[in-house]
Amino acid sequence: MKAYEKGDYYKSTLDAVNRLRSNPDKKKAKVALAKAYPLFVTKSLGEIKRGVESNNVMHLENNIKVYERLNNVAEEIQRSPAALEVVTEQYTYYSELRSTKELVADMAYEAGLKALEIGSM
Repeated sequence: MKAYEKGDYYKSTLDAVNRLRSNPDKKKAKVALAKAYPLFVTKSLGEIKRGVESNNVMHLENNIKVYERLNNVAEEIQRSPAALEVVTEQYTYYSELRSTKELVADMAYEAGLKALEIGSM
C-alpha cells in the first residue's frame, strides 16, 4: 500500500496483481487492486488528455508510454484469475496507441522536411 499512498497507482496495481498470483485469497491485495486500478486508469487518461491538448511531440511520445502501461496492466490482470475476479472490466488502448505512434511519426517526418528546407536555403 506504500505505492498507493504515494499516488503510484501503476505500481500499486501491479503489486496487487502479483500478490494475488502468489496467494489468490489475499484480501488486502484484492482491496488494493480494487482501489488502485480505477485510479491508475483515471490518472493515466488525464495525463494523455494533457498531452493531446498540448499537441507537442514530447507530450505525445509520453502518451505512447502511458498507453503501453495501460495495456500492460490490463494484460497482467487478464493473466491472473484472482485479479479478474476483482477487476471484471479491463481497459485496453491498442488502437489509440497505434494512432498516437502514427501521429508522432508524421510529426517527426514533417519536422525533418522543414529542417531540410531550412538547411537548403
